[in-house]
Amino acid sequence: MELLLSYLLTAIKHKCLNYLRQERFHYEKNNSLSELALWELDFKISALSACDPCELYTNEVQEIVNHTLEKLPSKTRQIFFMNRYEDISYPEIAKKLFVNQKTVEYHISKALKALRAVLKDYLSFLIYLI
Repeated sequence: MELLLSYLLTAIKHKCLNYLRQERFHYEKNNSLSELALWELDFKISALSACDPCELYTNEVQEIVNHTLEKLPSKTRQIFFMNRYEDISYPEIAKKLFVNQKTVEYHISKALKALRAVLKDYLSFLIYLI
């Protein structure tokens, strides 16, 4: 009888040890997964903190503007650049290019119409920026 009791206690002891080892193994795995999840979460937080949506959106709009201006006829693009980027008035542009002021107005209008068409979806954001 004593031998049976000793055997049962030893079996129970080993079952308990196996259970506790398994629990320790699961805890270590969960802990390492938690550390990985925590690292990933920290990375996402820092990446999101560094991200400036306004800058991203502004860059996207600028790319669209540049692409649209590249597709314009060279004369229209040249006149638009002179007026908007070099801040030259319509009469001065007309004098420099030996064209009528109405021609300058036409080309500026053409460029603005093209820009309005491609930027119509961005209008609310552009108003926000201004």
